[in-house]
Amino acid sequence: MDWGDRFNWDERADPTGWTETIVAAVLPDRRPDAELEIPPLPVPELGPVADGSSAFSMGRIDRSGRIAARSVLDRLSWSPHDRLSLTTVAGIVVIRRDPADGTVTLPGRGCLGIPSRVRGRCGIEPGRSVLLTAMPSHDLVLLYPEAMVEQMLLLFHTQVIAQD
Repeated sequence: MDWGDRFNWDERADPTGWTETIVAAVLPDRRPDAELEIPPLPVPELGPVADGSSAFSMGRIDRSGRIAARSVLDRLSWSPHDRLSLTTVAGIVVIRRDPADGTVTLPGRGCLGIPSRVRGRCGIEPGRSVLLTAMPSHDLVLLYPEAMVEQMLLLFHTQVIAQD
């Protein structure tokens, strides 16, 4: 289907065909046989994590994206006003201390602030629970959305029941 036909454009309005050229450059080919190669996202290598130093906390995200995280932050040597970088990997928010390039500042009230764009990528809505995990050996915090925690627990219990 030609985009001009779809929107009933008059060819006389664009006699040079520039509109079609621009649209073709912006919109990907949607034919089923079109191959679109998407490179995999980088996944942080955590190495062994069962060293007993991790800390866990459940909390709720408020409307502004804040979550109480004192017990998790106490496990790390982070200070108020440290610069943090937040990335998402497979629906998990990875929070690292990043003095040089951090885009978020750690507030001094024992909480974390999760920007709306990051919450949106992981489907985290205000009032929903999240699991926070401090990993001191890697100097980071992992934030798991409620739906992901539910899926992990369901998988675990399904495997336990299958073993009986």
